Amino acid sequence: MKLPPFPWLLPIFAVAGCASSSSPATPDAGDGDAATIGCTTDPLAETYTADLTKKGQAGLYTFDLVASMPAPPQQGSNSWILKLTDKTGEPVKGADLALKLWMPRHGHGSQVVPQVTSQADGSYLINPLYLFMPGLWQITITASEPGLGDGGGATDTATYSFCVEG
Repeated sequence: MKLPPFPWLLPIFAVAGCASSSSPATPDAGDGDAATIGCTTDPLAETYTADLTKKGQAGLYTFDLVASMPAPPQQGSNSWILKLTDKTGEPVKGADLALKLWMPRHGHGSQVVPQVTSQADGSYLINPLYLFMPGLWQITITASEPGLGDGGGATDTATYSFCVEG
């Protein structure tokens, strides 16, 4: 019997051949569409609605996801319109927004950095919000208004979590 040119690979192929495809799927396992991988029932997933409002973690601002295009957020490029208001309900114009796109079940984010454009009405256009694969995505928005407080600005954060389908 003639041995293959790389006999040290045989144990690797033998182990790989023993893997079972009948193991139960875990939420957001990353292989298939969102319905198959189960993120629609993930306890972190929110149901998208226009004007989805969140109080900031520090209680300084209210974050209002006015709209998503497409709606609900889908795999690929998305655009969001976000409105930021202060404690009195007044729009916060000219804030600095930073976004973090994260897949908590996978432990990675998106490498495309969303651009934020301040609109005349005090809202913010966020584009592209690139969600490159189906699964649970968390979009954390940190808003800083320059010039307020002794640290150079008031800062607050809100997170939206959506199950994204392909």
